Amino acid sequence: MFATINIPGSFHFEYYGPASRSECAAWLSKRVARLEQTQQITSLLPQRIVSNREAESWRYRDGSPVVRPESKAFDDLYEQFARRRDEIFQALPAEQQDYDAYLRSEDQAARELLR
Repeated sequence: MFATINIPGSFHFEYYGPASRSECAAWLSKRVARLEQTQQITSLLPQRIVSNREAESWRYRDGSPVVRPESKAFDDLYEQFARRRDEIFQALPAEQQDYDAYLRSEDQAARELLR
């Protein structure tokens, strides 16, 4: 199963999978809750859980697949990045925690991990 947010080709399109239906549902609820803090509700619709066969049949106009199962190494690297980004952001004083500071913490975390 794959969980999807928005439609393929949209700037806001995201997907998770392949995974079990319950893992997809958990990711979908967690990700939507996080995105609701910064995105408009229309950026989060539609939210679907689709079968592997359906998701793997989706193609862009150039023929490339829409969903590409990510490797475990990529997932681990992204988790390290997200954890470090949050550490950097939370270390800032409360009055400095704005969207620009969040973006700077993303940049700093990415630079640290890519060394």
